[in-house]
Amino acid sequence: MKHFFSFTFSLFALVALSTSARAQAVSSAAFGSTVAVYSGHTTVRERVDAGVNERIELWNRTWIVSPSGQVYSNTDHWGFNAPDGYAATTITFNETGRWSYWASDGGSIDNFVYGDSASDWYIWPHNPPNGVGYGGWGRRLTTYIDIGAANNAPTITWTSTPGTVGSGQSYSVTAHGHDADGNLTQVNIWKNGVGFAFAGGGNGTDGDSGNTTSDGGPATITFTANAVDSNGATSATISQTVTITAANSAPTITWTSTPGSAASGQSYTVSAHGHDADGNLTEVNIWKNGVGFAFAGGGNGTDGDSGNSTSDSGPATITYTANAVDSNGVSSGTISQTVSIGAPPSVSASISVNPTSATAPGSVTVTWSSANATAVSVAGTGVARSSASGSQAVGGLPAGSHTFTITAQGSGGPVTQTATVTVNPPANTAPTIAWTSTPGTVASGQSYTISAHGYDADGNLAEVNIWRNGSAFAFAGGGNGTDGDSGNSSTDTGPLSVTYTADAVDSNGARSGTISQTVTISAPLTVSASISASPATATAPGATMITWSSVNAAAVSVSGSGLANSAMSGSQIVSGLPVGTHTYTVTAQGAGGPVTQTATFTVGPPANTPPTISWNTTPGTVASGQSYTISAHGHDPDGNLTEVNVWRNGVAYAFAGGGNGTDGDSGNPSTDTGPLTVTYTADAVDSNGARSGTISQTVTVSAPAAVAASISASPANATAPGSTTITWSSVNATSVSVSGNGLVSSAANGSQAVSGLPAGVHSYTITAQGPGGPVTQSATITVTAAASVSASISASPSSAVAPAAATITWASTDATTVSVSGPGLSSTATTGSQSVSGLSAGVHTYTITAQGPNGPATETATVNVSAAPNSAPTIAWNSTPGTVASGQSYTISAHGHDPDGNLTNVNVWRNGAPYAFAGGGNGTDHDSGNPSIDSGPLTVVYTAQAMDAAGLSSATISQTVTVTAPPAVSGSISASPTTTTAPGSTTLTWSTANATSVSVSGSGLNSTASSGSQTVSGLAAGSYTYTLTAQGPGGPVTQTATVTVTGGANVSGSITVSPGSVAWGGTATLTWTTANATTVRVAGYGITGTPYENSANFTVNVGGLNPGQTTWTLIAEGPGGPITRTATINVTTSDGLYGSLTASPTVIYSNQSATLNWTTTGTGFRWVHGYQPGLNGVNVYPAAVTGAATVSGLSPGNYRFVIEYGPGSSTTRMSFADLTVLGVNRTVVTSTAPVGAGSVTGAGIYMEGTSATLVAVPDATHVFAGWTGDLTSAANPVVFTVGAQNYNVVANFALQTFAVTAAASPVGAGTITGSGNYPVGTVATLTATPDPTHTFTGWSGDLSSAANPLSFTVSGATNLIANFAPTSFALTTTAGSGGTVTSGGTYAAGTVVTVAATPDATHRFSGWGGDASGVATSVAVTMDRAKFVQANFAAKAAQTITFYSPGDHGLASPPFTLVANATSGLPVSFSLLSGPAILTGNSVEVTGAGPVTIQASKPGDAFFLPAAPVTQSFNVIAAATLKYRGQSRTLLRDATTREAPPFVLEKP
Repeated sequence: MKHFFSFTFSLFALVALSTSARAQAVSSAAFGSTVAVYSGHTTVRERVDAGVNERIELWNRTWIVSPSGQVYSNTDHWGFNAPDGYAATTITFNETGRWSYWASDGGSIDNFVYGDSASDWYIWPHNPPNGVGYGGWGRRLTTYIDIGAANNAPTITWTSTPGTVGSGQSYSVTAHGHDADGNLTQVNIWKNGVGFAFAGGGNGTDGDSGNTTSDGGPATITFTANAVDSNGATSATISQTVTITAANSAPTITWTSTPGSAASGQSYTVSAHGHDADGNLTEVNIWKNGVGFAFAGGGNGTDGDSGNSTSDSGPATITYTANAVDSNGVSSGTISQTVSIGAPPSVSASISVNPTSATAPGSVTVTWSSANATAVSVAGTGVARSSASGSQAVGGLPAGSHTFTITAQGSGGPVTQTATVTVNPPANTAPTIAWTSTPGTVASGQSYTISAHGYDADGNLAEVNIWRNGSAFAFAGGGNGTDGDSGNSSTDTGPLSVTYTADAVDSNGARSGTISQTVTISAPLTVSASISASPATATAPGATMITWSSVNAAAVSVSGSGLANSAMSGSQIVSGLPVGTHTYTVTAQGAGGPVTQTATFTVGPPANTPPTISWNTTPGTVASGQSYTISAHGHDPDGNLTEVNVWRNGVAYAFAGGGNGTDGDSGNPSTDTGPLTVTYTADAVDSNGARSGTISQTVTVSAPAAVAASISASPANATAPGSTTITWSSVNATSVSVSGNGLVSSAANGSQAVSGLPAGVHSYTITAQGPGGPVTQSATITVTAAASVSASISASPSSAVAPAAATITWASTDATTVSVSGPGLSSTATTGSQSVSGLSAGVHTYTITAQGPNGPATETATVNVSAAPNSAPTIAWNSTPGTVASGQSYTISAHGHDPDGNLTNVNVWRNGAPYAFAGGGNGTDHDSGNPSIDSGPLTVVYTAQAMDAAGLSSATISQTVTVTAPPAVSGSISASPTTTTAPGSTTLTWSTANATSVSVSGSGLNSTASSGSQTVSGLAAGSYTYTLTAQGPGGPVTQTATVTVTGGANVSGSITVSPGSVAWGGTATLTWTTANATTVRVAGYGITGTPYENSANFTVNVGGLNPGQTTWTLIAEGPGGPITRTATINVTTSDGLYGSLTASPTVIYSNQSATLNWTTTGTGFRWVHGYQPGLNGVNVYPAAVTGAATVSGLSPGNYRFVIEYGPGSSTTRMSFADLTVLGVNRTVVTSTAPVGAGSVTGAGIYMEGTSATLVAVPDATHVFAGWTGDLTSAANPVVFTVGAQNYNVVANFALQTFAVTAAASPVGAGTITGSGNYPVGTVATLTATPDPTHTFTGWSGDLSSAANPLSFTVSGATNLIANFAPTSFALTTTAGSGGTVTSGGTYAAGTVVTVAATPDATHRFSGWGGDASGVATSVAVTMDRAKFVQANFAAKAAQTITFYSPGDHGLASPPFTLVANATSGLPVSFSLLSGPAILTGNSVEVTGAGPVTIQASKPGDAFFLPAAPVTQSFNVIAAATLKYRGQSRTLLRDATTREAPPFVLEKP
């Protein structure tokens, strides 16, 4: 009911609010709750106006719709004047989600009534009974109810289950609560039913609770846990049990191998086994003569092994010691064993040969071996080895006796052994013969080769002979004696058959058999030849290439100016030709010949240009005696170079002719002895006597290198018997001598061990002969006699806090026996180190006693252990990045730990500045750190320290992070293919790494992509360079790829007409072919339109030919073109009326003229004029019978001319002539500005109206800036149509511009001026200005320098860092509880500040923390960065005195000793307060009878507070008197028999 009324009230209140605000309201309820909803209160008012029968019909109804669509409704009243309706509909919310709740009538749900607002009402029309309409007014209101899910109880799970832990070991128990409803409030843990850890609900959904604890064992602990939500729902209770094991037991150690003795150099194993009954074994350690030998972990915790194999040189005695350590730092006792190493065995060696005899050339296998050798030498014919054992085959031994020797160095050596082989002369074997070429059938006049190969296994071949048809053809000697060849080339005219025979002969006259073969020569073919000159015209001195070929020629003769050749085909450049016409003739002899063809070359007069001269070689400086070459190169663009001359110190040195006329070299090699300076001069002369300027160079010949030598001994000091290694070297020595005790050598460089040296100084000398020598150097070794026994012992630390641990380290020399003892330590090892732990407060003394020569030697070390409740925290790095890349994120994090649980700070500094400071976490463990990103190259030093609540600091730890320089930019570009034929196409592929920006450019390519591939095409003949420039660290980097586009084969073509003559009205066949043509045009009678006019190859029949000569012209464009070819046919008549009109030439350029020639027979009427497209400038009437007219000034195009003629006075017939006019040839000349900044391709001669392409290629330091001159454009390449002019075009280049940037480090420590964009090659100057708190320390980045300002020549993008250092640093000091410290402040960099710590009366100074260390009460701090220094204090420990009662003493008692101990372990002092006694130190002498009172006291010291004094009293009793009293006094009875003695004791 509580939930029901709460929800109902809320719902109606919410509805009321939403209605009054004209808005929909939202409420909520719990899943499964039940409510009653009402239709509301209705106030009825009638509306009366001018109408009749108006009324209000009230319909009070409520609907509730669930999220799944189920509808619940309630109807109160229906009809006139409905009363207030409160009938309820009861709804149980059994679905989660949003329910809609709405009601409708004139005043339902809220207090709105008729007349409030028109928008609140709506009307229902009804059928009027009297025919008049009426309706009802009403209103609808909607609200929403959100139903949440039912409450779920939380759950609980363990997040740590320790299981079993050691006694006193820290462990954690934690649990995790979870509530799906998000209303978790508590996560609780109990330990053995007692509260252990109570936590809240975390984020409501998940929460954790737990603590760390430790317990003494053996014990069993039960933990229980549950979780609770805000509705009070509780999870199930979970439990776990933790078993605490018993206290720790020390591990044990035993040897698992005891070699006893071993041979010198023999491998042996020493191993030990550790065992720990507790299962927490962590270390099994072995030392060899006190030096670490084998350290291993704890195996499975119960058993672990450690050991190694080793070998030693004898004689020697080795002592091994071992111990085991568990995880609590408890060590086993130390065990030891001794291994005796025997003396090394003596050296031995053997050598043998197999076989021991052979026949020349002899072969033998030499086998040798040695044992215990330090060095081996094996020598003999063909053998020089130094391996200890081996086998080598030796061949080619001549007849005779051959001895092989082995010499082995070593103990008892050297040892030398020999082996001999006898080689006997060989028996003779006849040679053999074989053909090495068998031509078979060859063409007439074809060269062929006949050759044979002789072989003699004995190696005494003398002759290899061949005969041709029985006559000598080729006779040769025996080659190398084993193999020889003989043969010749031959050429024969067929048809013919030739027989060849051959044999071989050795030096003993033995012959091989005879072999033979037949060669058939076929009949010759018909001879043909051709010859051409390219170019056909030039300027003197002229040069052209004469190319000729022949087919089936028996002999060829090619002749002409500068050319005489008999090659069947070939190509030769002739140059230096004078003005005139030069005819070249090829005459080919052969079947059907001779055939003669000619080609002409016309040379015009030249303009002379003087030659130039340059050095090919400039040696500069050479070593004395070193060969070098001086060579000069002459060049004459006119091709008339005649002399290239070189002088040495003014004397003729090398004079040469003009080479090929254009280029010639002259020079010689030289060798000089220094020191010397030689001057060379050179010039060039052409055939006109014009000389180049004179150039010169100087060669410096350095002095010869002087001899040098060095020698050293390592070690330079030793104890007898001494050993050392002598190492020597020499430079430029002709001979060397090295000597000394146990050493004689002539090696230029070497190293040798000497041993067994007696006490004294031993000198070793090297003497090196050579230039500037001899040079003598020496080295000495001092050998001292064996020392007396000595011993040392130390404790680290020497003072500590209880329960303390220390490492006792001891050593002895020359000891026969050793005894080491002290609390927790007992050893007889001569040298060792052992950890002791659990030391109580007091002074603990450790003693080593070494027996031996002049002994014994005794030394002590003490550990002063004080009691202190607090332990300093520790600090360790969580992350040590080491080296990271520039820009790479890395994290520096440190972990503080305090076993006392009072950790307060974990601090990290970066280069002395605060970096990450954190609190103490849970008091025991906490972390502090941050991520960083740095730009390299850079070195950052991080330091860290932890502090506890008592002011104690951990040691300061540090690490260095090296940030590497950003990776250097790199790039590559390649073209595929690199050579192609015009119109060329290639694919450019490029890639870069670490680039900040990229530029790729060249003909048809312009990209900024970091990598890519692009195909360029349509390249004209020429060389194209594509350049990749990548900016970035260490850049820029520029790479290029070059593509060479050749012109390919020249255009060629021919046109023919068949037959050559035809009767009027006949038909002829016209055929043309072309190759390598880009465009083809054919002009002439009957050839119009496609495909006839522009086909590359075609055959067509032409009919209807008019009388006279008809000429067709083929024009082919392409490489080397255009070319023109013609074909002419003569059309005859049979009636005597004939006319012919021809054009010569048939193709002209528009600035040339042609001649029309005509001839007629039997004519009376003749008219010559243009026919198409007009008169064409020709109109001759009446024309002569035979005549000519000139045609000129025509624009490019095709023109036809006609002669009309007849026998009378009018036209009867017509003959035609065709003329093609081409555009004018134009010249395109290019240049660069500035000169040398790049190059241009595309210059040359172009036909007017054709397309030209120019490509500008900048060098590595420039960029293209545009075209000027007769062409203005920024495009590259630029393509333009050649107009009616010659072109002079300039390619302009600008220096590349690079960014120079600079930044300050640290940021804000100063400013830099001079950054910006600089053209390459200019000088940039950067100035660093520090702020008032810093100084400039230097530049880093792309340049390193201490200069300021810094000026440098810009060669690429440059990024610099200006580094600043603070001029002053803050020193912060703080004192822990228990004392004061000198105040800090701000100090100039480099200042040394003394900081002092002063403890109060109850504390002692325990050491420095932060940026200082040590235990002295004052420390010097150098201010090279901001520093933090903390003085740490520890409370002095309390001490108490136990004073043992001395008891009563008789007056006659001798002196006795007082006994008292202080808990500090310090000595106690005594004082006599009263009584008849004398106190001397701790000795008491009584002087009379009576009471005595003595006080024991101990003042405080640096570690302990004063102890409270303790007093003891005793009586001094005088001697008793024995009197016989009979039985009148108390009897002293015998203690056993209880019988009374006959006397009594009477006290005085």
